[in-house]
Amino acid sequence: NQEELFDYIHRHEAERTRRVKGELPFQTQQKLEKEMQELSDRRLEKRIFNLHIEKHKRLAMPLAALILALVAMPFGIQPPRTQKTWGAGLSASLGMLVFVLYYAALSVGVALAENGKITPFVGVWAPNLLFALGAWYALHKMSSEKWQSVVQVLEELTKKSARLLRLSSEAR
Repeated sequence: NQEELFDYIHRHEAERTRRVKGELPFQTQQKLEKEMQELSDRRLEKRIFNLHIEKHKRLAMPLAALILALVAMPFGIQPPRTQKTWGAGLSASLGMLVFVLYYAALSVGVALAENGKITPFVGVWAPNLLFALGAWYALHKMSSEKWQSVVQVLEELTKKSARLLRLSSEAR
């Protein structure tokens, strides 16, 4: 067993040495060069694709700072009662939640783009578009005074959710 293992290792090491020295048969060497070229082409395509993603990220990230600031504005508007009840902690917590959600959406978009499921443009810019629409909607509601504060909206949503849960449990 040990001698067979030694012979096996010796044969494969000798073959590897011949390959390194360029002593491969012509047919095999052509195949090897073709594989190397195809691999090089695939690596180059992957690198170019990743550079497209990076280009879009470098353009989208500065705009994301502005969009997240616009999203944060409605969170900073609180009536005095809410400020006394919740303080600045609620706004800070909601701001962190929005940032984490944005970063998660961006990460998913980039991952999908890297895997070729979507284009780099869509993968990187979709979270910006989504959060810009959300910021516009919240600012529009706040400026038209349909919402007094985001906290009020969250409280109303919580109450409605509780009512729906009670109704669904009573229906059973």
